[in-house]
Order: sequence, then C-alpha cells, then structure tokens
Amino acid sequence: MTIGEALRHLRQLYWCRNQDLILALNTNGASYQRIEKGQKELSLILAVRLCRFYDISLDNLIDLIDPAELERKELSAIKIAEKRKARR
Repeated sequence: MTIGEALRHLRQLYWCRNQDLILALNTNGASYQRIEKGQKELSLILAVRLCRFYDISLDNLIDLIDPAELERKELSAIKIAEKRKARR
C-alpha cells in the first residue's frame, strides 16, 4: 500500500472527516490531499501528528506502507533539491 493509500485507509477506518483531520494536524487541506494522492512526501512531523491523532505508533503506520514505496526517488527531498539546483 502506498503512503497515500495508508493515510486514506486510516481516515476511513476511523471514520474521520477531512476537515477534522486537517484541523487536528494543523496543516493545509490542499497539502494533505497531495500527500494522500502521492504527489507530496509525508514529513516526519506530520507523520508523528497523524500517529498521535489516530493513537497508533509510528511503527504501525510504517507497517501499512509497502517497502518499495519508501524507495520512490521522484518525490525524495534529495531529488527535489537536485532539480532546483539544475534549474539555476
């Protein structure tokens, strides 16, 4: 399961509305939607907030995610930095 699918799964499992989740996470709705759609990486801070919100451990969140998903290079912070540097 991708990170976005895992987050969507948790939201549906806990019957959580997007608005409630966004308020609890203190984040932008569009930004969170991009994470669920796989267009943006999940930050550690947001992952910790999610775990606290759902009252699960970070290990439990990680266990939901396919290991191959963690190797995606196209969204990595290093790859983004390389693209920015190349544009200069």
